[in-house]
Amino acid sequence: MKLLGCCGALAALLAIIAPVAAQRPAVTAEMAPYVLDDAEVFALTNARIIDGSGAAPVDGQTVVLRDGLIEAVGGAESVEIPAGARVLDLAGKTVLPGLVQLHEHLWTYAGAPLSVPVTYPRLYLAGGVTSIRTAGSYHPYADLRAKRDIDAGRAVGPWMDLTIYTAALATPPLETQAEVERYLGFWLDSGFTSVKVYSYSGPEMVRWIVDSARSRGAKVIGHLCNVSYRQAAEMGIDNIEHGFAFTPDFVPDIVEGKAKGRACAESALASMDFVDIDSPEVDALIADLVASGITVTSTLPALEDLLPQGGSTAGHDLLPDFMRAYHADYRDKVERGEGLVLSEDALRKSIGIELKFLRAGGRLASGTDSTVPSGGIIAGYSAARQLELMVENGFSPLEAIRVSTLNSAISLGRADLVGTVQAGKQADLLVVDGDPATRISDVRNVEIVFKQGIAYDPHALRESVRGKIGIH
Repeated sequence: MKLLGCCGALAALLAIIAPVAAQRPAVTAEMAPYVLDDAEVFALTNARIIDGSGAAPVDGQTVVLRDGLIEAVGGAESVEIPAGARVLDLAGKTVLPGLVQLHEHLWTYAGAPLSVPVTYPRLYLAGGVTSIRTAGSYHPYADLRAKRDIDAGRAVGPWMDLTIYTAALATPPLETQAEVERYLGFWLDSGFTSVKVYSYSGPEMVRWIVDSARSRGAKVIGHLCNVSYRQAAEMGIDNIEHGFAFTPDFVPDIVEGKAKGRACAESALASMDFVDIDSPEVDALIADLVASGITVTSTLPALEDLLPQGGSTAGHDLLPDFMRAYHADYRDKVERGEGLVLSEDALRKSIGIELKFLRAGGRLASGTDSTVPSGGIIAGYSAARQLELMVENGFSPLEAIRVSTLNSAISLGRADLVGTVQAGKQADLLVVDGDPATRISDVRNVEIVFKQGIAYDPHALRESVRGKIGIH
């Protein structure tokens, strides 16, 4: 899109907002190849706004961005264009909040974990994802370096909340409360801000982790299996990951502690085939979770990838040859009956429970999870697929967008900064061609991504990683 300058009068704010310090960072030499325009003031005109709150889209809007913040939002008759602003005519385009994804990673998989601390942040940003929580790391120092480089302008990517794995995935495994406290203390002091409980951990270990994390102000997320969702809520876990596909609450052997490790996951996945999502048991679980205030993080691309036929291949053209070959080999293994598999009926039921949870007043958030065994989920592209899968399974487009923006921002504790298109918030936005409120797939047509008021080029970001994923 060609960016044109124009002049006008000072912007008239629609609402009185408290002064906020300038947030727009300087464009460094490392950032410059991916920046469309480094203007300090933008005026986005003739735009359709989907604000992320769930409200209906509004056409013919003007959005003024200054010093990394959204200065004004409103109709052309009420918002004047500041003198010297870079004016973008967005007729036929839609402005949305930057996507906020809560189950992401800076590693992927191709027979072994592969660190992607340079390529994946660029792909997240190219897909309109401006804030992420990582959901565990096999390469913690690489994650810390990636965040620090992005924050310092030495690299480009989304804002990150970093999560450290705990317990059984620590090396050596943690066995006592004192070991948990020392382990978490080290990583939280090093820059991680969330902690992940993994499915191998039982109730006692989870309580130790929650207590230790809480004492240091960290949030706790859980990929659960040996602890039920009700137990997690009672213990104070902040987020349950992967929606309801791995719900152990309906499997007696899991609740009674008889199923461990991979058998636990297999039992939970298989049980979804027999769950009646309109049963009193499901309704009671939803009611308990809603009452607790816990967030459930939906990761539908990861679940879709467990179907016998696999999931979306969007972005696979960027993969190096060895990763494409690994993915093809993995799909062949699934056809031979190997690997973890989810049925289409189980996927539909899991999504159906997510929708019921949301409409009952539960906080459903969004993520994608790039670490599936097939290596087939590509950062950024998967955020669009998450939205599509929600809408394909009963969510309205505006519900899905809210889940992937405001709901996730609330869960992160950052809704005062991001998650909606609103005067006074950080200028984290994406501009797409089309109308996602009518065709959710239009979220793939990303033309500009604003992060802290800087306009990034999605095409340049994607092309910069071609053939390098899994290597950088």
